[in-house]
Amino acid sequence: MSQAIKKLGKRRLIALAAAVLVFSSATIMVVTAATSSYPLEIQEGKSTVSIEAKGNDPLKILSQADIVLEEGDWLDTAAFREGEGGKLTLYRACAITVTDGDAPPLTTRQSGTVARALEQLGIHLSSEDDVSPAPDTPLKNGMAIQISRTFNVTIEADGLRKGLRMTGGTVSQALEIAGVFLGEDDECKPALSEELDGVVTIQVGRVSYLFRTETEAAPFETLRKKTGDLPAGTEKVSVKGKDGEKEVVYKDKYVDGKFTGSTVDSETITQQPVTRVLLAGTKPISLKRGAKAISELAVPASLQLDENGLPQNYSKIIDGTAKAYSGDKNTSTGRKPMPGHIAVDPKQIPYGTELYIVSADGKYVYGYAIAADTGGFVKTKSCTVDLYMNSVSQCYEWGHRAVRIYVL
Repeated sequence: MSQAIKKLGKRRLIALAAAVLVFSSATIMVVTAATSSYPLEIQEGKSTVSIEAKGNDPLKILSQADIVLEEGDWLDTAAFREGEGGKLTLYRACAITVTDGDAPPLTTRQSGTVARALEQLGIHLSSEDDVSPAPDTPLKNGMAIQISRTFNVTIEADGLRKGLRMTGGTVSQALEIAGVFLGEDDECKPALSEELDGVVTIQVGRVSYLFRTETEAAPFETLRKKTGDLPAGTEKVSVKGKDGEKEVVYKDKYVDGKFTGSTVDSETITQQPVTRVLLAGTKPISLKRGAKAISELAVPASLQLDENGLPQNYSKIIDGTAKAYSGDKNTSTGRKPMPGHIAVDPKQIPYGTELYIVSADGKYVYGYAIAADTGGFVKTKSCTVDLYMNSVSQCYEWGHRAVRIYVL
């Protein structure tokens, strides 16, 4: 019995000794951990400091290296491992300017990288927006950050629509990115050199040309020759003109298969036209002796006639042709229809204009007249004036003849 008790006491003594030994080891480990140091790098800009750091508080570790964190600075602890080391990166606050698209520039103080500065300012970027310098670039004093926002560019070509997102550039660059290439004759709106700005639609037209040959008339020309054999103001055809023939090659333009117009590519005369020769009289008008004026209007005292019976004082001369009419009951101006009140084109000779009219061959003197009516010839342009006569027989006798009209 006594031997059993002795054995038990011995076992307890051994256990107690082991417990004391474990406690002592743990105490030693805690003390060692509290007082141990570890290697750590502190980077500030391009400068790196290596220290034996103590503790786990990054700010206290900075003080161990005599580094002071100032207002606005940022300490990046992403690469720091407590009690093990790694790296602390210090970014000092910098004055920067941020320009976001067309918005006014923003000047501020930030620290870290371009990406962190934009995050702090609440500026969000899409994956397609462009920022310069690059987002991972560390900030430095005076840095200008430019953000170029993307916009939609639609390209319509070959019956298809292609969409792009761009921050700028020219129409030509957009087409190159989209893999759309222009042929020598193809068209593009806007122009290739135009700068893109905002939502843009670029239209590409595929241009082709076809040539066709047509046989057409080659119009004759008129050659006027002066002659003293005809009274001034009269004309006579000496040689009748005749059209020739020509082959005309047309260049027809098609845009995306649709006809848009033609231009003449070449002309070849295959049959020469005959030139019309027109004789223009230059012989001074000589009134037939004893010719009486048809007009019943009294010649005003202010009108002076020369010894040949032609006006000496007038503003201008109109050489033209005259027909005759009779039987009307009224005129456009309300004047009484009578020889002397004649019909005119009011756009050429205004109502109320005083005139003196003789035939170009000198055989007839219509005499003093006033523009009082509108002639039916205005639409057909068949003559210059229409002269009122007392009878139809007078009208037939007059016919359609060349006249000289003196505008008084």
